[in-house]
Amino acid sequence: MSAKDYEFVSGIAHVYLARKLKTEKYISDDRREISADEIISLCEWYVKEYCVLHNSSDLHIAFGGEEILHIEAKGKLLEEIKEELACPENKTIIVT
Repeated sequence: MSAKDYEFVSGIAHVYLARKLKTEKYISDDRREISADEIISLCEWYVKEYCVLHNSSDLHIAFGGEEILHIEAKGKLLEEIKEELACPENKTIIVT
C-alpha cells in the first residue's frame, strides 16, 4: 500500500488514518488512531508554513463566506515565524 491509499476518517470520538474502502459506510481494519498531540502538531506546522508564506502572524479560516476559526501564533511559534521571515533565503516572491 502507498500513502495515497490512506485517508483521515473521523469516528465517534476519534480520528483515524485508515486505508480507503470502496464503500463509505465502513472504516477499514487497517487503521491507526491519530492522537490529539499529532493533530495539534500538524496544525502548528500548517500555521507556521502559512504565516511564513504570507508574511503574517495569524491564519483565518472561512467556510461559506464566514470566518469559523482564527489562529494567532504566539510564544515560541511566533518567534520561529519571525526567525524564518528574517532569513532572506527563506523569502518567497509570489507573482500574480
